[in-house]
Amino acid sequence: MTGLTDHHWVGRKPNPVKYFGFTYLITNLTNGRMYVGKKQYWKYAKRKQQKESDWKVYQSSSKYVKEDIVLHGVKSFEFRILKNYKTRGGLVYGEANTQHKRDVLVKRLNKNLRLYYNAQIAGIKFIPKEF
Repeated sequence: MTGLTDHHWVGRKPNPVKYFGFTYLITNLTNGRMYVGKKQYWKYAKRKQQKESDWKVYQSSSKYVKEDIVLHGVKSFEFRILKNYKTRGGLVYGEANTQHKRDVLVKRLNKNLRLYYNAQIAGIKFIPKEF
């Protein structure tokens, strides 16, 4: 990384001291597809903070996003922090709530391509047949 930051996130300012984690939006700038997810600032073991997570270099847990990063290059993606959360519960709820509000499982770019890479919301791994 270059410049004043040691991470690639834009949008809300990261703050691992004050917050537990954040929700994020990854946007593929070549085709407009997006991914909504969450990331913790710290790793925990037995409810105790252990070490900082890989949030500074984290790109996605989605295999579909990872495949497109390889295909298009990381510079073709924007990594945006949507909101910071103080608790694990807030973070989990915030991710699911954002995904629901954005209709990540059903919104489409066109007849053949969904707008979001997301394949599930909070363990729901199906796309409703009504859509």
